[in-house]
Amino acid sequence: MLMASLGAGQLALLSSMGWRGGKRAHAASGDRPTRLLTLWVDGGWMPAYAFCPLGRQDILDRIPAPSRSSGEPAFFTPEQIRNLDGSGDAPDPLDPAFQRLRVPHLWDEAALSSGAADPRTGQNTAPHMWAYRQYGLHENLSVVHGVDMGTASHEGGLISAMCGAAGASYRAPSIHSVVAQRLYETYFDTRPVPAVALGNAPVPVPLDLAPEGSPTVLSTADALRFAMSERPDLAWEGLRSRVVEDVPDYHGVVASPIGVNAMERHNLDRLRAIAANSNAPTDAFMQSMFEMFSGVSNQLAQDVITAVESQAGWEHLPKPFWIPQSWTPYGMMHGNGISSDSGGGYQTIFDLALKLMKADVTSSISVGLRGLGGFRFDNHGDGHAAQFLYNRSLLDGIGRFLGEMKATPAGDGRSMLDDTLVLVFSEFARTWPTSNTCDHWPITSTIFAGGGVAPNRMIGNYDFTGIPMGGVGPNGAAVSILEEGESEPITRPPKSADVIRTALEGLGIEDHFIPGGAGTIQGVLS
Repeated sequence: MLMASLGAGQLALLSSMGWRGGKRAHAASGDRPTRLLTLWVDGGWMPAYAFCPLGRQDILDRIPAPSRSSGEPAFFTPEQIRNLDGSGDAPDPLDPAFQRLRVPHLWDEAALSSGAADPRTGQNTAPHMWAYRQYGLHENLSVVHGVDMGTASHEGGLISAMCGAAGASYRAPSIHSVVAQRLYETYFDTRPVPAVALGNAPVPVPLDLAPEGSPTVLSTADALRFAMSERPDLAWEGLRSRVVEDVPDYHGVVASPIGVNAMERHNLDRLRAIAANSNAPTDAFMQSMFEMFSGVSNQLAQDVITAVESQAGWEHLPKPFWIPQSWTPYGMMHGNGISSDSGGGYQTIFDLALKLMKADVTSSISVGLRGLGGFRFDNHGDGHAAQFLYNRSLLDGIGRFLGEMKATPAGDGRSMLDDTLVLVFSEFARTWPTSNTCDHWPITSTIFAGGGVAPNRMIGNYDFTGIPMGGVGPNGAAVSILEEGESEPITRPPKSADVIRTALEGLGIEDHFIPGGAGTIQGVLS
């Protein structure tokens, strides 16, 4: 009776009142973020084309000479590398062990800063990656380079990125599910949809975690109604028609008013009729069930829908000046012109993610992204010129999204970006252009952004030691890592498990088991 009358969202609320048990653990506190958001780039990318850790000689040896791709600048020289904070290519004087965030500047900075440049004129100016300068995102980012995913297969690499252990199947729960369950104790009364997967995002796998770790899969805001039993043609008649009335408790004593619909009122009456007609243990169970059921009160699934639908998505930042007013804020230059995703890609997914975060109904969001026009980064035939263009254009869109989060207040002087830990990753990288291939390569990078992340920092590198000029790819350079249970860090190349461990620690979760062991990458967290 209980399950028949409640939708999935209402059951989530019941679980928040203890109907389903699960492991409890301490949640984030203080200045730590209270939410995880992951952005997965579908297919295997080349992040070094955007955030470049390479030294001068490696750039000359491993990066093709500057050219044009689809009418836009492609590749770069050492002289075009600049720190995002405007300090040229200077090292960090406070901590020379880490590089500042460095990107190839392929734009006319004076023109873009003044708003006078129009990429459609055919000038040698591409706005890609400008968002990170425009919104000062170096203050909110660190990038870890040389991360070993442990595999070069799509499925195995994605599993590795999601849980820290590569393989054909999950051997540990996804980080999203871990976060959803662990933060549940703190936010059970305000976040009734603990984990969400949006669009073509990889769906988190909770394995043996409590139900709070199981995700709700949404494609659009309208899909939220379906997930919350809001489909009119299938729902019970009157499902949302709630009346606040005095409802007797399990023993027939009139209790405080609660909002119930006809089905819930019927079920409460039926449960009350069973009272004292069974043995003591069964009667105690029925009473607890009755109290949980009545305790749902007025905060039911329709409140989640109303809270999300009432939020504005993109609201604080203007559209970039090179985007016509009628287009989405995620349109991008492409081929001496401008292309927009026309509301069908970034607009839909980013806006829904923003609404969910602004409504504060979830602790964990998984988002899947492709390049402009649905470009999938598994582009064996298109080669590195396409990788260069699509990596930078997608990351510019991500930069605008992060800029909106940074501009959105979250209370106590914090922004939504401060309150969220963001990971940007793919399942692996590509073989490097000197090999004349664009195939799978396991050594990649992960972007950390948001609350608790050390600002303006690149950690690790790509190590070409012993790799011939025609070699397919580099190794990861060694970084400082504090292994679990140890008091002193060691030096070794990072792996996906270390990324997961570091992210969880940033959220205040320090006791999660990852097969094969893991450590915290030093320098990522502030």
